[in-house]
Amino acid sequence: TLFPYTTLFRSQAQLSNTLDTKKAKQGEPVTAKLEEGVQIPDSPVLPKNTVLEGHVDQVQPSEHKSDSTMTVTFDKVKMKDGRELPIKATIIAVSEPATMQQPMSGGAPISAGAPMPSASPSSGTMGSAPSTSSAAPQPMNVPQTGSDAPQQAQHNGVPDVTLKSDIHDHSSATFSSKGKNVHVPDGTEMQLALAIIPAGVTLQ
Repeated sequence: TLFPYTTLFRSQAQLSNTLDTKKAKQGEPVTAKLEEGVQIPDSPVLPKNTVLEGHVDQVQPSEHKSDSTMTVTFDKVKMKDGRELPIKATIIAVSEPATMQQPMSGGAPISAGAPMPSASPSSGTMGSAPSTSSAAPQPMNVPQTGSDAPQQAQHNGVPDVTLKSDIHDHSSATFSSKGKNVHVPDGTEMQLALAIIPAGVTLQ
């Protein structure tokens, strides 16, 4: 059975370690914590502070002011009872840690995810019923037609870092910086499209 990409649910997590292309190594672990509980139909509830576990897939550091990139993948959650469950996670927006946000521009990072749904004229009706399980995953489908355009365009709250992601990729996101090393500090807020992969289901 192939994974149905319509079952991704929006969630919020906080990065637990710094992503820096100058220091990162391929295969290095990356973790984040859910900032709110996530209830996915037919799956265990993921309570607040559930740990998302992942790794660095690829690193291209900046050399002589060249561009840098880093690809990361969150592929499992660790439950409080010690169980690990496979997940599909796509980072759809990031914003600076709350401690680094300036009071005057405090509204900017919060609206970081806004350009994505508004990029599609039809998305206005999707957000009208976020409480039902059938409507909730639908906003996740907005980026798939031209995921590069809305993702690249949004000012995602982490200076000099561009976020690129697609729900159909195995990876969660690729971060890039022009002419310098990618630096995403720990505590960075991430909006995720998240799903638990049921037993017997594979990613395409």
